[in-house]
Amino acid sequence: MTETKQGESAVAPTEVATTASEPRAEDAATDTLLNQVDLSPAPRLEGILLGTLSRFDASGVPYVTIPNLSGEIAAQTTTVLDRDTEGRQVALMFVQGSAAQPIILGLIQNPSAHVKPREARVDGKKIVLEAADEIEFRCGKSSIKMTRDGKVIVKGTHLVSRSSGANKIKGASVLLN
Repeated sequence: MTETKQGESAVAPTEVATTASEPRAEDAATDTLLNQVDLSPAPRLEGILLGTLSRFDASGVPYVTIPNLSGEIAAQTTTVLDRDTEGRQVALMFVQGSAAQPIILGLIQNPSAHVKPREARVDGKKIVLEAADEIEFRCGKSSIKMTRDGKVIVKGTHLVSRSSGANKIKGASVLLN
């Protein structure tokens, strides 16, 4: 610097004064980083989408996977789910369209999937079972089948017919052995 009068400042010939309008190196680096980051809003997921119930965490929170989105996402649910439903396809909606907030609306039903037999306990005075084609009861090596054309077939290794009254066998023809 050169000598100046009191209150004046001077810049040496080798020094360059910077003004507010000149960019600094830090600003250029920040601009470069901002250009590399996508600041556009994430796409909104509208309507109902299909996903897969992938697992439950230790506290029972369900996780889903969604086609074209990477990874598993913790989800809320409107229906009761259990570990037997893992791997099943689910209908999903999203809170305010956010892919990070899926809600499971329900399971997608597969009509070709095998339906597990259920146990029925009836305490009424009458049970009516109706079927369009046939009804069959099976237990081990025995069965009773009723078909829509009126045929009743009883099979077993031993058949016993008991009656405290008359035991009638009626038919157009009766064949024994």
